[in-house]
Amino acid sequence: MLNVVHVDDSKFLLRTSAKIIKDVFKDVNIITLTDEEIVKKLEENETFENVDVFFTDLLMPAISGHNIIKHIKRVNTKCLVVVVSSNVQTTEKELCYSNGADYFLEKPLTIEKLKNLEEVCYGRSE
Repeated sequence: MLNVVHVDDSKFLLRTSAKIIKDVFKDVNIITLTDEEIVKKLEENETFENVDVFFTDLLMPAISGHNIIKHIKRVNTKCLVVVVSSNVQTTEKELCYSNGADYFLEKPLTIEKLKNLEEVCYGRSE
């Protein structure tokens, strides 16, 4: 079973992307969190230690995706961090990678974009 967390400020996007993630990764446990919910989890010292893949947006009102990337990589070095953002500027991508992101996908998430990650994700969780 692949444990996945997805953070975004859009509840609609979280619902639609959760369905796509479940379609691609058949054996998956997915938790969706808004930016406000992730802030609460971090304040409660949630480590996300059992998470295999962590999807996050970059630009959210309550927290920066860059801060999420840094936190996840600090507490769970094995977790694959995937940025899902409409901000595709080269400098933003470079900053994501320097903060520890493993992949950068342009919004919206699609089955085709996730298929490329499927083998990588299952290889890491075994």
